[in-house]
Amino acid sequence: MKKVIGLILTGLLCFIIWATIGAGVENIKIDATVADFVKNAVLNEEKSTNKIKYYEVKSDVPLDKPSTMTIGSREYPGYMGDIICAKTAAIEIPIIYEGITYYVGGHAALCGFPYEGNNVSFSKGDTYEITGFGSDITATTESAYSFLNGYYKEFMVYRVNTSFENRFKAFINGLKYYGQSYNYLFIINKHSKKYCSDLIKQAYDYVGIDLDPDGVATTVLDIMANPNVYLTYYSKLADDGTRYIYKLV
Repeated sequence: MKKVIGLILTGLLCFIIWATIGAGVENIKIDATVADFVKNAVLNEEKSTNKIKYYEVKSDVPLDKPSTMTIGSREYPGYMGDIICAKTAAIEIPIIYEGITYYVGGHAALCGFPYEGNNVSFSKGDTYEITGFGSDITATTESAYSFLNGYYKEFMVYRVNTSFENRFKAFINGLKYYGQSYNYLFIINKHSKKYCSDLIKQAYDYVGIDLDPDGVATTVLDIMANPNVYLTYYSKLADDGTRYIYKLV
């Protein structure tokens, strides 16, 4: 029995070490990407105000779709199929906050606008996501702008490096998970995993793009550090209340 317990504890320790190193590498890559994005940004004085500083980052290649959607007088982050991510946890409890932020990341949502079909309509910054805790939590549509600005001081938007046709197909495939319940037992029952970042992985599996090649639970950090995605939008709220927006153009 002692040998069995010893093997279990050794295995657990090895897993923790592996997870810590892996998460560390992902965090370094994500932070470096954001830093490089900000470094190459140029202030757009015409669009900036006292409370919003608007920067633009020149893309190396022409974008097949814009990095934002303008509806009325408001600009929303992302375009259909883009992935909106928050790296930090929304739970502001010491240790728990640091642990979630370091090992898994905060939240991920799939941009669903502009789209109308199959009795589902996405507009005005709607996203497709599974969020929250509890057995009754389901996939919902919610304003990306309101949700992310309300809960997170910073968030990023990533685009999967494939054609818009594939991003559209991935989004449509993701709709089949609409209304399915959040599942805690994703490790035991792999085929019924339902949580924010895995919803996005399963959507892109449909077009042959693997956003989590290690095969373990798909984290937000896995998606953000994946070589198949690139940064198109970054927003950060400073302590003085000024929001800094960086957009790929």
